[in-house]
Amino acid sequence: MIKYGNVARFFQDIKEEYISCIEKTAESEIMFNGPYTKEVEQRLEKITGRKALLVTSGSAAMTLVLRHLEIGPGDEVITINYGPPAVVGPITFSGAKPVFVDVDSHGSIDCKLLPQALTQKTKAVVAVGLYGDVHDHDLVKTFCDKHKLHYINDANQSCFAKYKGIDSCCLGDFTTVGFADNKPIPTLSTYGAIMCDTEEQKQKLNRMRKHGKPYRLEPLTGTGLNAWPDEHRSIQCKLSMDRFDNWQIRRHEIAKYYYDNLNDTRKSPEYSEWNTHKFVVFFDDKLRAQRELLDLGIETVPHYTESYGGTNYKNSMHYVKHALSIPLNPYISDSEAEHIVDMVKKLQDH
Repeated sequence: MIKYGNVARFFQDIKEEYISCIEKTAESEIMFNGPYTKEVEQRLEKITGRKALLVTSGSAAMTLVLRHLEIGPGDEVITINYGPPAVVGPITFSGAKPVFVDVDSHGSIDCKLLPQALTQKTKAVVAVGLYGDVHDHDLVKTFCDKHKLHYINDANQSCFAKYKGIDSCCLGDFTTVGFADNKPIPTLSTYGAIMCDTEEQKQKLNRMRKHGKPYRLEPLTGTGLNAWPDEHRSIQCKLSMDRFDNWQIRRHEIAKYYYDNLNDTRKSPEYSEWNTHKFVVFFDDKLRAQRELLDLGIETVPHYTESYGGTNYKNSMHYVKHALSIPLNPYISDSEAEHIVDMVKKLQDH
């Protein structure tokens, strides 16, 4: 079976270093917010030029940002109509109302539609670039500046993609990132990060990620979540970041082979430099194609299966019905990539 994420091969790759780091962590007895967490945060800060905080998931990152901005009942947040539930969940959990706009032909939020969703209750835009591309940042920033709205960049899928040469994690008033087994920076379980611009913001969010009391001798100030970063997932991030550049070379090689040999594939917008997060092929019936490819020894994922605002969103419904993600991980061999192409073409020719 050709696995979608190849977690087993990923673990074998990092296993020796990972166990060594875990042993050092156990010996130090610093299991949370220790040296590996600090190293990853510092590396993110060097890449982005911003302040960075690791948290337990991308959803926790978004929940903390919304709480920090005091967005809640009676407020509206404009966001994407299609994608993972982790986009909509933190908004509704905060008590605010999500107001949906469609995706564009590339699968990211259609930023030209933002004015249609604006009301007197709008407090923020959560802009989402799906499939490894950045949304049209200039349109979002202009819109938010004009109407004095908070601009939150959900970069769970677009982290390290580039908008006109600028890293996605540098965009927005706040940026949230998620790490997981299928992300460009994979981990063995969910993890996340927040990027912000001032030390004051960083310190407030730092308190909020530990129930308002990040250190034992500090006074309790406010409230928050149990989103304190642990060392074992920070180690996983570190080891993935160590390999990222070489992985990107391999993922782009495989993607080029796919593009050269397959029809009906998703394309990136001109302004975005793709981070290779997901490779999408469009099928007449993606769920049937998923089942048939599984029978042929290929694991795929139907990203995604819902249009949150209903069926009157043309591009969202196109992706709901037709977009299937095929394996694109750096551990795929040449022969496996060839088999994937042969089997996908076989289905497309039917």
